[in-house]
Amino acid sequence: MAKKRVIARSGKAGARGKSRAKKRDSAAKRRKTSRRKSSSRHVRVSLYGIAKLLNAVEEHGHSDALASKLPPAKKVVSLHFDAYKAIKEFVRSKPKLRAHALGQTLLASNCDPDDPYCIGFGSHSSMTG
Repeated sequence: MAKKRVIARSGKAGARGKSRAKKRDSAAKRRKTSRRKSSSRHVRVSLYGIAKLLNAVEEHGHSDALASKLPPAKKVVSLHFDAYKAIKEFVRSKPKLRAHALGQTLLASNCDPDDPYCIGFGSHSSMTG
């Protein structure tokens, strides 16, 4: 009995298979490189969640302990400029908040949205060291 020879077919079916493989490989490369490009590691957290967490930390008397765990450069939360303006307008519209020391500090602050080093309000005493 003679062995059967397998002859590779050239044509559209083979070309389609190769182009699919190339597309699959290039898509995998794009996914890998896009993951690598993002060297900064950030987590999106709601403003409400941050407020509730910090309120609980304050209630239990752990503010200084939390502040001491974070290096000075990591004690700042970024806020979209539109949200910053909305918070300022909200504080301005409430007389009790406007009269509060933090409210006055907030309303007096004028952060440029293009200045990455501007801290709008509410820095803790541990921010400097």
